[in-house]
Amino acid sequence: MSMPEAGQAAERDERGRDDYEQQQARVLVALMQSFCAARYRKADNTPCPIEQGLYLGSVGAALNKEALKSLNITHILIVARSLSPAFPAEFNYKKIEVLDSPDTDLLKHFDECFSFIDEAISSGGNVLVHCFAGRSRSVTIVVAYLMKKHQMSLESALSLVRSKRPQLAPNEGFISQLENFDKSLQGWGVSHLQAPRRSSLDKDNATQSSSALRATSAGDAGACADTVNPVEQERRMESLQS
Repeated sequence: MSMPEAGQAAERDERGRDDYEQQQARVLVALMQSFCAARYRKADNTPCPIEQGLYLGSVGAALNKEALKSLNITHILIVARSLSPAFPAEFNYKKIEVLDSPDTDLLKHFDECFSFIDEAISSGGNVLVHCFAGRSRSVTIVVAYLMKKHQMSLESALSLVRSKRPQLAPNEGFISQLENFDKSLQGWGVSHLQAPRRSSLDKDNATQSSSALRATSAGDAGACADTVNPVEQERRMESLQS
């Protein structure tokens, strides 16, 4: 075998090894996702009512067809890259393909998510917003929706959602995006709502609330039954797919 031929053979072998490793990684991701989905299907499978027409939950809630039907949920908003519609023939779906990463720009998807939620409610149905764990991406969308719809402060919207789903834990990047969204809605930046400005005391309260949420996101939010934080677990799974 000539030197060029030997080099080409070595290159093919290297590509083959890379392809095999990628295939094994995909298999591992699929197994981990199946395991986690089964856990959520058993332990976290009920959509949490946030307000009239709006529900929040994990993949477990999205797989609970009986609960979805009983709650008259007609629309399902998936905020995750790794999930697909479970019952496409029976519900109206919209999927936002985003990772649960601090670098993900979720804010740019706010308007299309809000429109989908409004469409569901105005048509007489109800909508479930979910990601995988129901703690970060979907929570961020729901909090932002409440802020815009009701001209709520970030602090008030977080407090409301936390009272319904205590295990919320948006990642650091999403918290920052919510803070920026809060500022725009309250007139500190460009605002299409022309909402009234808040007092300096309100601003201080919002800052304190965001700081507390950051601590929650980084720490032991929601006391998961497992030793591994489910949000971090999914982030690791999705990083393998990137």
